Amino acid sequence: MRTEVLVGKSNVRFGFAVTLLLGASSLVTGCVLFAPSEEEVREEFNDYVNSANACATVDECAYASAGCPLGCQVAVRKDRVGDVERKARELIDDYESGGRACAYECVPQLGLACSGGRCRDLTTEP
Repeated sequence: MRTEVLVGKSNVRFGFAVTLLLGASSLVTGCVLFAPSEEEVREEFNDYVNSANACATVDECAYASAGCPLGCQVAVRKDRVGDVERKARELIDDYESGGRACAYECVPQLGLACSGGRCRDLTTEP
């Protein structure tokens, strides 16, 4: 009788371990499946930057550091640098949660401009 109880407990423990492993495996797979793509994080970041780069003069503009896959730096209003950098970090963390990663070698920026009411990077503007 005692042997049957131990075998029963052993089976319960084994079943729990298998369930735990399968659950963890599904969670990891789910993270990869639900992590945003490079295109999705770039689109969301570009929309965010477009809401943060209005200017009247170039003195209102500054660079915010972004990071791969969002670009090296973006031109935004000085008073929005901190929140743009936080948004970039949040999006990169989401992107990397799917097991993705990338790196850039950034070139020096040529300077800023306020053109058409928007902060612009002269490096990327014609």
